[in-house]
Amino acid sequence: MPTTLVKSVNFYCRSSRTRWLLELAICQLFLLALTVTSTPLPLTFFLIGYLFRQWDKCAIFLPQFIGYVHHECSGAWKQNKKTEVVEDVDTTFSQWCLIIRMESGVKMILWRDSCSDWVYRYVVVTDKQRRYTSALS
Repeated sequence: MPTTLVKSVNFYCRSSRTRWLLELAICQLFLLALTVTSTPLPLTFFLIGYLFRQWDKCAIFLPQFIGYVHHECSGAWKQNKKTEVVEDVDTTFSQWCLIIRMESGVKMILWRDSCSDWVYRYVVVTDKQRRYTSALS
């Protein structure tokens, strides 16, 4: 099994363009569904307002990592002076994002285009190494 010699990495996560485009597509589909169906007009305006409030709060998807992040191969993440330990990383959609669940129960998304490629690969590799070593013990 290949190993990585880097024990930790500091990087900056910017806002993801993929996330923004997905949110825009979801909003457009939702608006299309509301306008095509025979939904009563007051309910349509209420649902459109609710949708835009959720979009404004960035609540359509899970929160994403933004800003300076410190990641250690042991599974510790530090962001905004708060350190958390990774419990599980969902790699189902790893071509676009990683869904990271912390031990505190918080779920966050690391989008592939929000950081550099080598950092994203480092996170995927260290997670696979962590899973492999925990399976052996």
